[in-house]
Amino acid sequence: MMAATTDTINAAPPLYFILMWGWVHLFGNSALALRLPSAIALGVAMLIMFHVLRRVYGTLAATLAVAIAFAFCDPALLLQTTEARFHTLIVAEVALAILLYRRMMTWQGKVPFRLLAANAGIHACIVMTHYFGPLFSGAILAAVLLTSTAQRFNPSRAAASIVSGWTVFLFWIPVFLRHQAMGKPSSWIPIPDATSLRTYYGHYFTGDFWLLLAGLLLSLITGFAIALKYGRKIRPLFSRLFSVRYRELPLLMLLPSFGVIPLVVYFISTRPGGDSGFLDRYMHSVTLAWAILCAHLSHRAFFTGALNRRLLLTKVLNIAQATVIVVAIGWGGWALLQHGLKAKTENPSEDLLVDTLGSERIVVEHLHEFLKRNFYSAQPYRYLFVVDHEVGLKEGGGGPLNHQIMAGLKRNFPKAFTGVISNEEFLSGTTSFWVKRSDMLWWRFRIEHNPLFASEVGEDNLVHVERLAPPE
Repeated sequence: MMAATTDTINAAPPLYFILMWGWVHLFGNSALALRLPSAIALGVAMLIMFHVLRRVYGTLAATLAVAIAFAFCDPALLLQTTEARFHTLIVAEVALAILLYRRMMTWQGKVPFRLLAANAGIHACIVMTHYFGPLFSGAILAAVLLTSTAQRFNPSRAAASIVSGWTVFLFWIPVFLRHQAMGKPSSWIPIPDATSLRTYYGHYFTGDFWLLLAGLLLSLITGFAIALKYGRKIRPLFSRLFSVRYRELPLLMLLPSFGVIPLVVYFISTRPGGDSGFLDRYMHSVTLAWAILCAHLSHRAFFTGALNRRLLLTKVLNIAQATVIVVAIGWGGWALLQHGLKAKTENPSEDLLVDTLGSERIVVEHLHEFLKRNFYSAQPYRYLFVVDHEVGLKEGGGGPLNHQIMAGLKRNFPKAFTGVISNEEFLSGTTSFWVKRSDMLWWRFRIEHNPLFASEVGEDNLVHVERLAPPE
């Protein structure tokens, strides 16, 4: 299994795959078992952020912030809970790193070794889960330096614990370079432009987000108006609104350091000769910074402390604000349910290709469709994926990567991927077969104009192919 993580199967560090190896041995490899860790990881991330924000901003603000950030600001993050991938794992790891960071920044006296060791461990996990891990770990390091400068304390122990966690990656650098070469000569991720950057930042500002923000603004204005009506001075009110408390500062320092991560990824992706990595799901951990921002705004919007002389009015405004919380949580829960209902089922109820195409084998050109049918079909041996690196180069984009991935799967798991076969081996020994065409080029390049084969194009991108002369 460890050898497989160093091959050209998945361009990622090995931690997620090591954890899933243990998980599969305990719970099996059903679709539910494989996807469940993603849902658990996101749930853990939400609970950790709620705990962090509650300690700083209170229960109401923390509850609303988690609902807004995870359900409305980044709806695509919810879809990751239906996939067996590592994207929610790193979100949970970064959330735990934020928890430890806040504890170190607010610790009275010398930070204990056990906390520093835990911090080093979680940062080691971050960099060994995703190749963007160093960006998020580095953002927390930057926040440590900013906070220490503002509060005038020595950051060396906290900073050293983060950097020491990075040392585990040194042993992985040769594999990283090999994985980096998988994106050559072309990548499936398009090179971003200014519009891509605007779209990324803009996707956080959904219609639901603006509506909830308007509710918070209305609550703030109402609290101000009532406070001024009953004799409170405007200057102390504004002072409380814009002041930053000691315990808030470490979290607020994370906002600029996380906010620039998409910019860093953008410049890395657009540099001459660089590999593009500007993809939303690679940057889901930025949502944690949005949760912090939402908690800060919510805390300031719930301005009931200004009404402590008018108990009845305070209760009325508290009830109104609690109603906003309940509506937001219900709305967020419904959004979660909707995303779950919209998630496409990956388990086809009927394997129509096997049921209708006789006994001949079926070449599936698209990598994802082949993997899906190889996993779910009652007759997976009927499906083939033809590894052809020359065709992959002609396809461009992610074509070269697709054929490298399938070749790596065949090398490391030959029993599970018996249907992966080289182009030379397949064409030298087959007489007739079907092709399930896609936007890939294998059939067009190898078969369509090949005088040794006759093709009959049918419906649903299906082609029946027969060899005109027996193979040698």
